[in-house]
Amino acid sequence: MRSETSTTWANPDGTMTTEEHTAPIRFKDAKGAWKSIDLTLAEGTDGTVAPRGHGLGLQLGRRNSVAGGVFASAAAGTGRQVEWMAPWKLPQPSLDGTKATYAEVQPGVDLRLDARRSGFESDFVVKQRPADGVAPVWRIPLRTKGLTARQNADGAIEFVDAKNVVRSRIPVGQMWDAVTDEHTNLPVNTAAVAMSIEQVSPGKATLVIAPDAKWLLDPARAFPVTVDPTYANTPLYSTFDAFVQSGWPNDLSSTVDLRAGKNGTTTERSFLNFAGASFQGKDITAANLSLYQYGATTCTATQLDLHAALPASTETR
Repeated sequence: MRSETSTTWANPDGTMTTEEHTAPIRFKDAKGAWKSIDLTLAEGTDGTVAPRGHGLGLQLGRRNSVAGGVFASAAAGTGRQVEWMAPWKLPQPSLDGTKATYAEVQPGVDLRLDARRSGFESDFVVKQRPADGVAPVWRIPLRTKGLTARQNADGAIEFVDAKNVVRSRIPVGQMWDAVTDEHTNLPVNTAAVAMSIEQVSPGKATLVIAPDAKWLLDPARAFPVTVDPTYANTPLYSTFDAFVQSGWPNDLSSTVDLRAGKNGTTTERSFLNFAGASFQGKDITAANLSLYQYGATTCTATQLDLHAALPASTETR
């Protein structure tokens, strides 16, 4: 048995084994057949860049497109679409796995797009300190179908349908400089990015991304600086993992890592949400959790405390 997030095998002894993921691993194509998600980017004959397998039909900008062309487009359900328009001409992209880099879209600024299962991440990489001493502000035209853009109270941008249901969003962005932790390789200096939305006409809006000038132009800032807004079609990240961090009030569920323990003076905890419907009323005889670890502030063996909330009427043996 297969679903978007799981694969189940029947065992010879009458039990079943389910491999459940926190994010989709497959999707159904137009003919209703299951296809594996493959975020590896490839360039088509028309110059458009797209993942080899993506449930949202994600497409990235084509080479040498003129200003005003689409540089990222993804569906948010049937009849709903969000397109990010390029205010500059796009050069030939450099592809590396899930990432496409468009060099020098502005003097000293690269645009790097990273395919995600739920959408895409867009990084504006400011390669050196602005010579004019002015922090950049990006105004990105958005074109929507079946959706209207609005700003949430926490600063995130939401896309709602005719019934005011949130279908996709741009969480509050982050930015960081080139200083990284020697143990985890994670950014040391981070800050939130101010975003706003300007309505132009039905189906058209402008996303304004305004990095904090004081933070960006601080003499201690180490370049390049990366400014990171992310688009996701999962408004609440209901099937995705997340971590929380003391002293940071914003949504961190769009990040690509999990953190646990002490990170300097902050405390971090991670939450993983697995679909549990298939386990309802079942006897679970054994369970294993697999994680990739790529960084830690210490190599000393540390106990990891796991707390599981199982569906009602489920027994663990």
